[in-house]
Amino acid sequence: MPAFEAGFQAIDRRKMHQARLRQLIETSSLPQLSIQKTRTERVAYMLAEIFGLTLRQQEVSALLLARHTTASISRTLGVNYNTARRHCEAILQKCAIRRREQRAILAHENVRG
Repeated sequence: MPAFEAGFQAIDRRKMHQARLRQLIETSSLPQLSIQKTRTERVAYMLAEIFGLTLRQQEVSALLLARHTTASISRTLGVNYNTARRHCEAILQKCAIRRREQRAILAHENVRG
């Protein structure tokens, strides 16, 4: 089976699981939980929209904005140190900045509230 067919099947399975989970949540008699995003996560989401970051890069971006080190990011996400480093590099490149500290300045300039 070609790789792209396997990818499409994985997407279909994921959508099926999401629909099933949504259905279970809607029919559940358990009280609804409300998960509030932190300000850092909201800012990371807005910057992801502006600069076209992937979902994983958005997660890493939130950790960068919270001043995590690359080692801390790799532990938090459960990925290899070099993978976390590459995510950080990709974020900085997409945002056209050179240093992590500039990310906070960029967030302040682009996101209000």
